[in-house]
Amino acid sequence: MSITAPASEVQKNFGSFHDRALNEPVRVTKYGRETVYIVSAETFHRLKQSERIALASEDLSDAEIAAIESAEIPAEHRYSLKDTDSAVALPTPAPGLVISYAYLWRYQAGAGAEEGRKDRPCAIVLTTRDDEGDTVVYVAPITHSPPEGDHTAVALPPGVKRRLGLDAAASWIITRELNRFVWPGYDLRPVSRDKPDVFAWGFLPVELLEAVKRAVAAHQRAKRLRAVDRG
Repeated sequence: MSITAPASEVQKNFGSFHDRALNEPVRVTKYGRETVYIVSAETFHRLKQSERIALASEDLSDAEIAAIESAEIPAEHRYSLKDTDSAVALPTPAPGLVISYAYLWRYQAGAGAEEGRKDRPCAIVLTTRDDEGDTVVYVAPITHSPPEGDHTAVALPPGVKRRLGLDAAASWIITRELNRFVWPGYDLRPVSRDKPDVFAWGFLPVELLEAVKRAVAAHQRAKRLRAVDRG
């Protein structure tokens, strides 16, 4: 529920509306049209935590691509494909970490969905900070479905799946789209019913994260090339 008040009234009695906003949102109107809401700090942070954006890799900004390309797995978690980690509890998010997450596909978001239909492993591609100091995470989905027509998907080798504790079925990291959200958000999921307090399997090898980063950047650059194609 919320209450509605014109901007002129809120301006004259801000203290009163401030106190009311601690318990319920205040809908502020100007010339009969809603313009802003006044909400409590608790409500603001809850809403921010629930925000999740499904975006195409090709729509990332140059700054985001530069950040992704420079992202690295923390030194203490680095290993190579030549090496042959068990699930971990709520960790500090970092590039290369594979988490359990209710991923929202772009086609689902385009149809109006706000929640992913299936929990799945997702690889963190980038972590950054927003203006409020919150951690923002970008994740790429991992799927069993063969990526038809998508040569940029990165296959997960069986040895990596065994090391992470994932199933043995063939899987791919999809790089043409990502989810962006404020960590930890409301869409982290336990890795299994037997481990309700564990939300991540471990880290990708260095080579795989590098391949994912290159593919994400390639999508964005391909769009820019299409935009200036004069053929």
